[in-house]
Formats: sequence, structure tokens, C-alpha cells
Amino acid sequence: MIEPPAGAVILKTGIVFRLAKITDQFPKGSTKLLASHLSLEEEDKGKLSVYDLARTTTDQARTLMESKADYAAHGWNVEDVHVIRLPRDDRQKLWVIRDIDHSDEREGANGHCAIVGLARPKIERKALRDKLIEKAFHVH
Repeated sequence: MIEPPAGAVILKTGIVFRLAKITDQFPKGSTKLLASHLSLEEEDKGKLSVYDLARTTTDQARTLMESKADYAAHGWNVEDVHVIRLPRDDRQKLWVIRDIDHSDEREGANGHCAIVGLARPKIERKALRDKLIEKAFHVH
């Protein structure tokens, strides 16, 4: 998916975050995300799952993960995601959209969003992912 889906609600402002699993390679207190934290799985359909901090707390997101693992939250200003470009190309590449499963009534689920535009050739996807890593910050 290179363009946001037709009819998608595109966020204009705010902060979105993603949970990164604490591991030996990413110990507690790490300040820089790893590329593996931003990898796309087949079932993601080119969407990187994130949460809107205005609708979902980091604790709610951890509960929604249904995992006993320890996670750290890293986020982005929505405006920063939207201005990410590839070299020699000034067109918008990434969008933050609402991606709510309306059947999920758990607390915080209504804050689910996605960063879309990463379903690209490997070299472009890596360049965009690297820029996301540069712009990420720790969220409490």
C-alpha cells in the first residue's frame, strides 16, 4: 500500500506510539529503536501498527498486546511522519491513519492507528524506516 486507503481518516496532529519488546539486543532504557521494531509482517498488509496517545495510554496498549513481555513505548509527532521524504523525491510517502477494529471494545482499542506507505520496494522501505527511527522518541 503506497497511498492511504480511500476514505481513511488521516491524523493531522498529535503523537502516535509503538511498543518495542525489551530484549538482550534492546535492553530497558534503550533510546533508539531497532529496524526489527518497525518490520512489516505479511498480515500487516503494509501497515505499521501504532496507537494515538490522545486515545490510548501506554499501559492500555501493553494490556491490548496480551503479552507478559516487557515493552518500551516510542513515538512520533504525526506531523514529523507526514514530512518524511525520500532523497530526490518531494512527494509525501507516509501517512498516519485511524485503523480501529470497531468490534474491539477494550479500553484504549479506539486509539489504534497505522502508519501506511511502507509497502514499497526494499530499498525505499529501508530508507523510510531509517527516517522513522531517527525521528522516534521515548514515550512514558
